[in-house]
Amino acid sequence: MILGRALPRYPLWLRLHEAGFDPERISRDELVAFSGPPLEHFLAEQGLVLSQREQRRLERSLLRFDPSLPTPEEHLDRVLGA
Repeated sequence: MILGRALPRYPLWLRLHEAGFDPERISRDELVAFSGPPLEHFLAEQGLVLSQREQRRLERSLLRFDPSLPTPEEHLDRVLGA
């Protein structure tokens, strides 16, 4: 985990909406656009300030984002039939 802890999803969801993105249908390009100053401001509000190295790692991780792949939570929900 790059940040050392999970981010609160609802505030992030709201911030994405405020930035003009639909978090339920966000594309890779939109996520990359959000990964600059908007994400840095959101992280700072959550008490997280990344070093340049951590910022690059996070950006590389975002570049690998594929919305067609289920998250681990979505996969577990499907396996458990939830």
